Order: sequence, then C-alpha cells, then structure tokens
Amino acid sequence: MEQAGHTGGSVVNVGRGLAALTREFAVVAARWNVRVNTVAPGTIKTPEHDVSPELAQLLCDATPLRRLGTPDDVAAVVEFLASDDAAFVTGAEWVVDGGWSVW
Repeated sequence: MEQAGHTGGSVVNVGRGLAALTREFAVVAARWNVRVNTVAPGTIKTPEHDVSPELAQLLCDATPLRRLGTPDDVAAVVEFLASDDAAFVTGAEWVVDGGWSVW
C-alpha cells in the first residue's frame, strides 16, 4: 500500500468468531492507517432466514429488545465503522443482537 501511495481506510468484517482475526489484522493494518473492526450480528430477519411465527416469538421473548434484527440494523453499524466518525475505532467487535448476548 505504501509503495502505491495508498494509506487509510476501513475494513469491516461481518460474522461471528472473527474477533481474534480482527484484532490481529488491526495491529498489522494500523501502520497504513487502516482500521479493522467486526460486526457480529445476532438473529436477523431476512427473506432467506425466514422462521415460523412460533420460533420468531420465542426468539423475540429471549431478546432484551424484544424483536428480531433487520439488515438495516446491521448496515447502520457497518456504515458507522466505515465512516470518518469511527476514525479512532479499530480492533473491536460490535455485537448487533438486540441484547441477546447479555444473558
């Protein structure tokens, strides 16, 4: 990147189990002013991930915010992490699960 004259930027991984990889990559990429973070989504309602009304209700009841997530919920966090508003954020895992993981 240095030889090509490029520095700066943001990498946002999306998925579970990427925290250690993200931290390691954040340390390496920092020399080029590249930030690396992960968004770890919980249960997200999409057409491809359609669940029965009964299962959806069980999941909602077990989630502090009492609803399933949406793609927009995840996209908003990705957008923030990719923006200059997150200029001093790197090596972090952002959990977007409506509070599921606090239990």
